[in-house]
Amino acid sequence: GVVEVVDLNNFKVIHRYEPDSKSLLKNLSNDYKKKYPTTEIDLSENRMFLWHPYIEENGNLIFNSSSPLFNIDICNRVNWVIDKYFHHSLEKNFENNYWATHGVLSKINEKYIGKKSSDWSDDGVVKVSSNGKILYEKSFSEILIENNYQNLIFTHLQNPINNDFCHLNDLQPTFNNTLYWKKDDIFLSCRNLSTIFHFRPSTGKIINVIQSSLISGQHDVDIIDNKTISIFNNESFHTTNGFELINQVSSIVHYSFDTKEFKKMHSKILENSNFGTRFGGLIQYLNDKSFIVEEQEHGRILYINNKDELIWS
Repeated sequence: GVVEVVDLNNFKVIHRYEPDSKSLLKNLSNDYKKKYPTTEIDLSENRMFLWHPYIEENGNLIFNSSSPLFNIDICNRVNWVIDKYFHHSLEKNFENNYWATHGVLSKINEKYIGKKSSDWSDDGVVKVSSNGKILYEKSFSEILIENNYQNLIFTHLQNPINNDFCHLNDLQPTFNNTLYWKKDDIFLSCRNLSTIFHFRPSTGKIINVIQSSLISGQHDVDIIDNKTISIFNNESFHTTNGFELINQVSSIVHYSFDTKEFKKMHSKILENSNFGTRFGGLIQYLNDKSFIVEEQEHGRILYINNKDELIWS
């Protein structure tokens, strides 16, 4: 796994981060390795990959590889490690702290899952300081139960109970107060529920549950303006054969808090580009409303201008 900083004027690599697998493993506790016995294989040179890497202004790189959260400097030396199982999203908030997703082991009332399953494995949200300290941590299933949404995860049809009930694959913090959210609320993307949850950590309350027939198996939620979010919609669903694309292409959906309407965006250029990924995928809007999209499964990145024209692939 590597991260390359690329000059998009000439596509030359300016810098390449290439973390040393052995050095990372040396910084892990024996307790972590015992809890996750495949760690040495998963962090080996042949398997390690870097989820949602974030480059800080000083050149430090923060990342996980379905692993502890690592911070390395520009010369690949380890600055700090958080010895928990992180995966997927990492986003900086207005305080220069980070929101991330990780796996947690929760104590759930046995009335939901039975006496033999009281240790419940699910995803959680965590806030991390820039120097590697955990500031906030919460299990997602506990968030749902405390907000009376337990019906979304404990259904009559699950046998055995599916502990990947939500597959928390992205979170997006807010940066200001608006009519529709408060500063440092977070939007949570739950792929297996095809749902975006608007959560307020300061009160523990779910403010909105955002669902639509246009959204299926989504990944990545971003803020467009003070009343709109975008959702990278994989348009995939789970069958007995695995995940399948619904319409052979993925889509971008905007949701307006003002009108409560969902709208597909950029459909023609994405269809013409044969753009589709069952898993993963990201979109990043730039200041002029042009955007970059990642087609994870096929290793492709597209840059599309604000007139919906493909500039490069």
